[in-house]
Amino acid sequence: MRSALPELVSKMPINERSVFLSRFMRLFEQNMKPLFINYAKHQSQDTYDDLDDNEKMAIYLEWISNLYDNLGFRVQTRLRSNRGAMTVKKCSWSPNRPQDVFLCLICQSIMRLTYSWTKIPGSVKEEPTTGILQSVCKFDYDMDS
Repeated sequence: MRSALPELVSKMPINERSVFLSRFMRLFEQNMKPLFINYAKHQSQDTYDDLDDNEKMAIYLEWISNLYDNLGFRVQTRLRSNRGAMTVKKCSWSPNRPQDVFLCLICQSIMRLTYSWTKIPGSVKEEPTTGILQSVCKFDYDMDS
């Protein structure tokens, strides 16, 4: 995914990108959601649904961090009192396509979609500088909103 995606979208006409993103996210969910559910199931003695939101967030942050680490990104996560964060300190896409913000939209979509699987209330938001292929992107998870 890390090597093929930038090459694929760079040659894709702008008017086809929304269709691609929808299809990509559907396939991503079909393939990754079962992996998340399985991972979450094995991270605690208790049933995932019986965990409190902070415990669920800790599991999610570990899983999403591992996913991005495996794609060649360098990430850091943190969890503090109903707030989680993931900082991408090295985007493995930006060196290849420094002007293609569509890759950032894919990343943002992945964050929102995967957070919806957690069953934690709240939302995920990217910081204003995220999405322009910065060397550092940050996603904040607010479990109270």
